Amino acid sequence: MHWIARRKTTAGFSIALVLLLLVDTVALISVRLLTNTVHWQIHAYKVLDDLDQLLLLLQDAETGQRGFLLTGEDSYLNPYRTSIAAIREDFNELRLLTADNAAHKQRLAMLEPLVERKIAELSTTIDLRKNDGFAAALTVVLTGEGKYTMDKIRAGIAELKQAEKELLRERERSAGVRARTASLIIIVGNVLGLLLLAAAHFIILRGEKQRRNAEHELRKAYDLLELRVAERTGALSEANEQLQTEIKRRILAERQLEVVLQNIKNSHEDLLSVLNQLDVVAVITDLRGCVTFFSHSARKFFGLQPDAAPGRQWEDVIPLGEAEKAIIHAAIKCPASERSKTSVLIRLPQDRHYWMEIEVKDDLRDPLQKILLFHDVTEVYDLRHQLDVKKQFLDMVGKSAVMQAVFQQIQLLAVTDATVLIEGDTGTGKEMVARAIHNQSHRHGKPFMAVNLAGVTVSLLNSLLFGHKRGAFTGAVTDHIGFFEAADEGTIFLDEIGEMPMEVQTALLRVIQEREIVRLGESKPRKINVRLLAATQHDLNKSIEAGLFRPDLLYRIRVGRIVLPALRERREDIPLLVNHFLSLCCTETGNAAKKEISHEAMRVILDYPWPGNVRELKSVIEYAFIQAPRSLILLKDLPPEILQSIFISSAVPLIKPGADEKQRILEAIDRTRGNRTLAAALLGISRATLYRRLAQLEQDSEKISPGSKSEQCRLFK
Repeated sequence: MHWIARRKTTAGFSIALVLLLLVDTVALISVRLLTNTVHWQIHAYKVLDDLDQLLLLLQDAETGQRGFLLTGEDSYLNPYRTSIAAIREDFNELRLLTADNAAHKQRLAMLEPLVERKIAELSTTIDLRKNDGFAAALTVVLTGEGKYTMDKIRAGIAELKQAEKELLRERERSAGVRARTASLIIIVGNVLGLLLLAAAHFIILRGEKQRRNAEHELRKAYDLLELRVAERTGALSEANEQLQTEIKRRILAERQLEVVLQNIKNSHEDLLSVLNQLDVVAVITDLRGCVTFFSHSARKFFGLQPDAAPGRQWEDVIPLGEAEKAIIHAAIKCPASERSKTSVLIRLPQDRHYWMEIEVKDDLRDPLQKILLFHDVTEVYDLRHQLDVKKQFLDMVGKSAVMQAVFQQIQLLAVTDATVLIEGDTGTGKEMVARAIHNQSHRHGKPFMAVNLAGVTVSLLNSLLFGHKRGAFTGAVTDHIGFFEAADEGTIFLDEIGEMPMEVQTALLRVIQEREIVRLGESKPRKINVRLLAATQHDLNKSIEAGLFRPDLLYRIRVGRIVLPALRERREDIPLLVNHFLSLCCTETGNAAKKEISHEAMRVILDYPWPGNVRELKSVIEYAFIQAPRSLILLKDLPPEILQSIFISSAVPLIKPGADEKQRILEAIDRTRGNRTLAAALLGISRATLYRRLAQLEQDSEKISPGSKSEQCRLFK
């Protein structure tokens, strides 16, 4: 019996010890799983942090590149170079962190060429800015390739981060399941151990010897348990110390964050103070268009209370007309690189009128937030108006010496009744000069009749000029008053007098000499009091040599003489004419915001030969005004024939229409150095049509043999 009790006691303690060992093993496994989970979390956070750092470095590099493009200052290249070097290091670290994950490694391999492409694009635009200037670099930026690559990089980083987060969540779930299983095993093991100890204790009570043996075994088990507890206590103490260290680090980080937030708050208050002190109307809106800041100058200018603006839509706060609001909306929707200052006339209550320059900026903290700046330029417009008066004579514009001489001739000839011959190429404004002479003369309140003599038959021209009596010829069913009688006491303007038939020239000569006309079908002359102005684009001396014009008539009509210069001979007047025609377009369309023309487009306009002179220039400006969706007219908004003149003037032959379409597109893109807008103009098609054809060729190129890949890249790069 004693032996049986001893065996049972020994067996009970042995089983209890085994259960404790199992419990300790499960606890050790749980600690190991927790350690692995923490390690995975640290690894995942490191990968996510490196991905975020990579995106920030790319954005910093792009910011430095944009700053250098806009200003040309080398100081913007320092952060750019630092970011490029850091991007390489960050990518190497990401390769090491994802080396044991094939899926992550594959995604990183797909992301690397995109980053290299973006770095190459930044470097290319910087080199173009250094070597060829801002316009050349801008053409690369405007292709949108850099933005497209950046979007692909963001998508790739987001995909990699999402995959890392999903892997982390999967590992955490797996570790959680294992930890719960281990906890259940520990509880069951402890319960079983207690049951066995209770059984052993019951057996010990049955005998003294059994109790001594059981106590001896229990002491041994207790010593072993003490050792295990001491080990676990040491591990917990070490973990507690690490936790305390982490808490201290977090407290230090929170204090540093408080300092940074306080500095940001102070900077914000300083910025508000500066904006409030400046004499600039400043309004800041959030992404929904609600006002978040309204400067003191803005409240004073628009006559609003301090609490009337915040939280409300800027359209409801700023008292502007619908046209001015539409201008601001259009500027907000435009990319920052395409925005420009827009001048509008703002009418406020109490009959207050101001010329304001409206400027829309992106908030550096959040590009979706906008800063609206209103600059009062009323004095500038008043001065400009005073200067423009000196550059404009009636409806004619020009500050060149030749045009000032024309204005003086008009004033000298206007006070007389002398016959005037106006010579000049087509489109130079001969009829406008004639009207100016009439309006400046003492006949200004009387009729002004303009007659174009080109292509009119002798019989019809006699009837138009001198009139006819009923029955004078077939179809003359009533008496008709001619232009000379209709212009009695006024002025008659005969345009293209060199086209007048010889028979009518003889009659006109008598009209000038005798100051009387005879209607067709009548014999009695009628006295007239008309001033004669004539115009021609031909050399009448050559017409006299060819027997097409009477010399005595030339001497009669050339008492006064005004020669209008071609537009190419007074190029300094072109900017004035452009602004004048833009103002006329704004007035005719009811657009309160005057559009402006870019420097690149103005340079092309100045270099164009203008065979159609001022008339052609007006048509081109009206075309560009309609085509431009924004307040700034760009080079691409000009008509195709103007854009093609760039290549014609450079002695570059146009693309042959009969050539293969693919070769024509390749040649056009090569000639324009990748500028799709100029390539479309060179091909004589719209930019949308060019993109559709490129897309079709791209679909066809999927079946291209490997030997043609270089040509495919050249077409769609």
